[in-house]
Amino acid sequence: MKKSNQRRQLDKQKVFLEAFAQSGSVALAAETIQINRTMHYRWRKNDASYTPRFEAARERAQQMLASDSASHLANRLARGDIAGRIAHRARERQKGKITN
Repeated sequence: MKKSNQRRQLDKQKVFLEAFAQSGSVALAAETIQINRTMHYRWRKNDASYTPRFEAARERAQQMLASDSASHLANRLARGDIAGRIAHRARERQKGKITN
């Protein structure tokens, strides 16, 4: 692959990975940057440097989503939302902090 093509591919990958880190969705990230989502899978298959960068983006996406979920749950609990309390208890139970 020519250097200019490599540079364009790296640029697309960088933009895709940032969009993925923000959304947590391959399909949404691909749509955002106007590529077919199968390109992501080709990159994973054919570009050894892509997979570790994707895994780092996946970790950022998971952290962001978990943070948003925790923040949303805290807001619901603060408002006295019954469903929020139920969700909180379910999470505590899942973590093993509640046994019944």
